[in-house]
Amino acid sequence: MKNIKRFLLGSLSYLLVAAIASSVTLAIWGQRYSKIEELKDIIHQYYIGDADMTKAEDAAAAAMVDAIGDRWSYYISAEEYASYMENKNNAYVGIGITIVVREDGTGEDIIEVKPGSSAQEAGILPGDTLIQVDGTSIAGMDTDQVAALVRGEEGTSLTVTILRNGAEMDFTLKRKTIQVQVATGELLEGNIGLIKIANFNTNCAKVFKHKIILLLSSLRSLRLCVSLLLIF
Repeated sequence: MKNIKRFLLGSLSYLLVAAIASSVTLAIWGQRYSKIEELKDIIHQYYIGDADMTKAEDAAAAAMVDAIGDRWSYYISAEEYASYMENKNNAYVGIGITIVVREDGTGEDIIEVKPGSSAQEAGILPGDTLIQVDGTSIAGMDTDQVAALVRGEEGTSLTVTILRNGAEMDFTLKRKTIQVQVATGELLEGNIGLIKIANFNTNCAKVFKHKIILLLSSLRSLRLCVSLLLIF
């Protein structure tokens, strides 16, 4: 009889502990079950199309970070991360052109061609207009979308279509590593040293100091003017 009582008491104690644990688990789950999860469930249940949940989650994450109100905080998707790291390291794989969107949205104006790049070697010039990449029209695209088409693995090839003086021209180029000049220096009239800084990422401080030393070594008396040129 005593053994039976002990068994029953033990069983009841176990069930009580299990019930308490389940209640705690449900309470914690309820706290963790956020609006985002509820919205995802509603979309899965009622949306009749094929929802791109990765795109939706990226948009939600970006909105959450933006809602914090900190201008220095931002969300980077997995697709954008590789490009972000390239920019941070002041090196990227591409053809060596700097572009801006045309006002009419028909393409991208080339405003700079990097020295020693595939674009320069092929004869592409500042003032040309990029209109196609591998046969795909870039009309209506922003610079990030075009950069995603142009960039790729080093050594691979692509064909770009350029508009010059009303005539279309095709260039087949090889992608290669482009080193961004984080800082440049030159002497202006009146013994003024001008240093242009492209960004404050990798090697900025080191290159900036080196440019100052070069300018100071050129002249004993030098007024130094520092100009910041942000390149996107």
